[in-house]
Amino acid sequence: TAFRGHVDDARGMKEIEALLEKGFIPLAGNFGIDGVIGSVFNYNDKLPGKLAWVVGTYDPVVAGTTTPLTILDLEKSSDESGDLQLMRALVSRTSAPDVHFEPFPEASVIDFSEEALRSMNGRWGGKGRLTLIGDAAHAFPAADGQGGSQAFEDAIVLTRLLEQGPKTTIDKVLEEFEVSRMERVTKIHADQTQRFANASKGKMVPWPQDFMSWVFKGV
Repeated sequence: TAFRGHVDDARGMKEIEALLEKGFIPLAGNFGIDGVIGSVFNYNDKLPGKLAWVVGTYDPVVAGTTTPLTILDLEKSSDESGDLQLMRALVSRTSAPDVHFEPFPEASVIDFSEEALRSMNGRWGGKGRLTLIGDAAHAFPAADGQGGSQAFEDAIVLTRLLEQGPKTTIDKVLEEFEVSRMERVTKIHADQTQRFANASKGKMVPWPQDFMSWVFKGV
């Protein structure tokens, strides 16, 4: 079960301001509590203080009793970094109408291994006048929201190539699209796979500045 919410402006929170200045909020993991996972996401540079958060648990919940704060239980945590306190502070700052409850849906296991993104002669499987974008082409683990980001990038790059007009065949345009995206998608996919594994162990760390700048620069 997951709860999600957002804080319209976290810049007034002393504990968060230093993190906001870095441009990335390094709060993710299980916060020292088995069966719990949480993350914080920035929106974009135009909304510097607006943050979204997700708190989930695999334990049974009681409607009307279980809340994000009861999940983020200080007494159950072995966290000594202070991240749990920051996460609780963000959740506490969220007004009730902005907190949403979402049961985890029944789902089959998705393969996030490198084999799921194996290069097929520099492409990810399109053939002829057919291509794939987003999770259909390269499913990402839920670490930093890069699955959605890379889907948008796919759409942007593909649109640019199609806008060039009939300089070549559609088949060649789609081949160029996949080949041009493969290196960036593969690098970010590898990073997100590792960060997802670390988050489940409560070991999430910030991106290096140069890598973060490269990712955020986009396409």
